[in-house]
Parts: sequence; structure tokens; C-alpha cells
Amino acid sequence: MKSLTRKQSIENLNPSHGSSERKSSVTVAIFNLFSTICGGGVLSLPLAFSMAGIIPATLILLFAAYINEFGLYLLCVCARRIGGKTYMDVTSAAYGIKLEFLTTLVLFMQTFFSLIGYMVLVKDIWTPVGLFLCPALKSYVSERLGDDATSDQITNHAGRFVLFFFLLVTSPLLIKRDLHSLRHSCYIGFCSLLLLTIALVASAYTQNVVLNPEMLQEVKWISWNFSDWVFAFPIIGLSFVCSYNVLGIHCALVNPTRKRVRFVLTSATIICFW
Repeated sequence: MKSLTRKQSIENLNPSHGSSERKSSVTVAIFNLFSTICGGGVLSLPLAFSMAGIIPATLILLFAAYINEFGLYLLCVCARRIGGKTYMDVTSAAYGIKLEFLTTLVLFMQTFFSLIGYMVLVKDIWTPVGLFLCPALKSYVSERLGDDATSDQITNHAGRFVLFFFLLVTSPLLIKRDLHSLRHSCYIGFCSLLLLTIALVASAYTQNVVLNPEMLQEVKWISWNFSDWVFAFPIIGLSFVCSYNVLGIHCALVNPTRKRVRFVLTSATIICFW
């Protein structure tokens, strides 16, 4: 009878375990992963909760968090076995060069359209701020459009200048070699999201408890319409997606034992969940 003892897993790290390319501590790795997960998609979660109800949406969120965290760990394990550094390396080793090309194309389309979505958010969010901080911009746009221009037309036209300025300022970040170099921007992103969360909670408390306490009776705990669940599932299921960046974070982690890698993945997922 053959022994059922577990064999030692193959480890072929790239970069090597003690490489100078590994600069990220556990904290930096967690925040890098957190920033990848928590993007503009979190703004769609309230819609999903309003459709499916608090209880079903929370259960779907738990399921999505567990499945994504486990999938990220499996991806890291595969990369460690083949010595891969990117998502495409793992795909090529598993399925060949043709699927590697297809995967690259799919990731390009996903990130490209995500970038477009972010630019729309940047324009919508920062244009009012830009007009408030720079009255000269509002005066310039008003002069160009004429006296008959409406407030919406002025805001829309000014948004083009704000968006151009934003792209100009952030373009140096696009040439960074690894995610470790973006660690400081990750801290800013975390603080921004924390501030947004506090503002939303405070506003919800004011509207639903202080001003209109009767609205608490209208909380939608569960929807009995299955189509609402179907609508909410993809929104929530994709809220933890970060597979295209996790190997970059893994490659930059100092002392990348499996225990430390799993701790980074689990910690970032739990923080994003809460």
C-alpha cells in the first residue's frame, strides 16, 4: 500500500527568495492589493444591495470574497511552481502560447475599458472641485461659451481641462516598474476610501435616523425576486477581482513564504470586505 504522506511542493520563485528586487513588506503588499481591489466598482455595490436586499447581498459578498481569495492563492502557487512573474506566464505554461495571447488581449480590453470608466469618474468628481478651487477656469469657460451657456454646459466643458490636467499630473506614475513604487498613492487611496465611507455612513445616519426615522422600517432585508439576485451577483462577484496585479505584488514581497503570501491575500480581502 502506497504511503499517503504529502510530497514537498515545488518552489521556483522568480525573482529568487532573497532577491534585491523584493522590496515590499507585508503592510505595503496588503495596501497595494487593497488599492487594486477597491476601485470605482465599489460605487456600484449599494445598487446591488438595494436590488437583492441586505441579507442575500451580504451572503454573495462573503462567497465572492472567499472564492476570489482562494483563486488568488492558487494563482500564486502556480506561479511559484513554474517560475512565472505574470498572469500570462502562468497561462502560457498551462495552455500554450495561443491562450497566452488571448489572455493578454482580454486583460488589455478589461483594463482599457476600466481606465475609461475611471476617467469618467475623475471628470465627474473633480470638475466641481476644480471650478471651486480655480474661479479663473469658470470665467474662461464662460467667456468661450458665451452668456447663454448653462451651468451644465460650463461644467461639461471645464471637465475637459480638468481631465487633461489630471492625466498630465498622473502620467509619470504610468512608467513605474512595479507596484511597490506606487505604495504611497495606495495609502492616499485607502484614506480617500475611508473618508468616503465615513461620509456615507454619516449621511445615511442623518437622513434615516435623525431626519426621517420612519425610513428604517423600509429597509430591504431580502428580495424574493430571483432576477434581483441575478442582477446583483455579477456586480458583487467582480468586486474582489485583482488577478492581473496579484503576481506583481507577490514578486515584490520580501520573504515570500506561503504563509506570508496567504496572510497578505486574506488580510487585504477582509479589509475590502468590511
